[in-house]
Amino acid sequence: MVQRILIWHQEYRNSSLKPNYGSSPRHVIGKDLLEEIWADMKRTVLPNWIQPPPSQWGTSASGKLSADEYKVICSISLVITLIRVWGYKNDEGVESRRFKMLENFLDLVHSMRVLFFRETSQKSRAYYKSHILKYLRGVLELYPDFTLKPNHHHAVHVVTDLETMGPGHAHSTPVFERINHSLQQLNTNRRLGEVETTMLTSYCREANLQVILDHNTDLQGEINEAITALTDIDREDHRGIFAGTDLVAWASTEFKASPACIAESTLDCIIYHLCNIYGVSSSHWDGKVSRQVNTVGGVAAGRVIYSPAIHQNSVVFRNNGRVCAGTIEQVINHSHPHPVTRKMISITYLKVIIMEPIDVDDDLYRRLDCGWLCYQNPGAATKNLTVPLSHIVSHFVRTDLSFRIRGKSITHVYPVPKFFHDNDSGMPAPVD
Repeated sequence: MVQRILIWHQEYRNSSLKPNYGSSPRHVIGKDLLEEIWADMKRTVLPNWIQPPPSQWGTSASGKLSADEYKVICSISLVITLIRVWGYKNDEGVESRRFKMLENFLDLVHSMRVLFFRETSQKSRAYYKSHILKYLRGVLELYPDFTLKPNHHHAVHVVTDLETMGPGHAHSTPVFERINHSLQQLNTNRRLGEVETTMLTSYCREANLQVILDHNTDLQGEINEAITALTDIDREDHRGIFAGTDLVAWASTEFKASPACIAESTLDCIIYHLCNIYGVSSSHWDGKVSRQVNTVGGVAAGRVIYSPAIHQNSVVFRNNGRVCAGTIEQVINHSHPHPVTRKMISITYLKVIIMEPIDVDDDLYRRLDCGWLCYQNPGAATKNLTVPLSHIVSHFVRTDLSFRIRGKSITHVYPVPKFFHDNDSGMPAPVD
């Protein structure tokens, strides 16, 4: 029997009956493309609530990737590099197979984005369904020998899950995977039959310690610095792009404040905002608001921090009906009297350096609904704006790209919002 199988295998290997998958390669991410991705990752600045994947993922040295690391790679790193390599560097144009593969992959990314949002709506679910169906049709067209799997079938029915159970963050698998990750860190001493007891003991010890730290005031006074450090560690989230659920803790984050005096142009921006809030003229504020403010190191909104720090300062914001990108230069608290009650009210403002977008005809990222490009060094035309915290949309992923457009260095702006936006792409984008 063994001899017959060997003979059949030898004949089959040279037989014309062997399936012909065509001349196109079955894998597309090889060494050259990986090196392009790694190079772009080095130029990419992620918000501090997104944990970067290994710098040289895809090699045996980097080890196994977690689900959230795959998510960051597919939804951010590959998007940035594939559009640059298969889009801008593609001499064959939009009709090439590479570009069609790019569009197909981006359909999957667009549908995935809906699953990251913190709310769901009929419009976002319709957006998801249209892109996931377009992605599956593209798979069958580009890879005719490929058979769809049960997961592909389930992906179509995710719309029902969103409608009946709400947004994905409340019931997503990575949340439970973190519990597994936490359990794996517990010391079991390799003693079979006692693992469950060891885990229970460790959990109870940790819970009791937390209660002691929270309620024993005498102990708090002695180890105040240790409690502060433990609190900061407890707030950290290094498991991908899920920002966690402890919103109260982050909303109460405090930053050191220092008195300062702002410029007249900054005060003019604040007065303009106050006029829009209360519907009064600018003359109403004469003598009622001053240039005295408190500058703070940052401001927390939920579990997201906005500050001048490098991993917290890239923001997308609304300005007169337009969506803009910029870099936070300063965070200030300014107080003003209510026009009716005279009660003093404090509002947090962010002083932002605006980034100038390039022409839409040169911007392939924008046409593919994957952020937009801005000039790196706008020069003398640099413009500062003072924006209220309520106008901030989200952080964005910043990548200083390696190529130039019309002789100028460019930066890719890739917003990472938590809510679906009311436009065709569901993402914040500049208005043409």
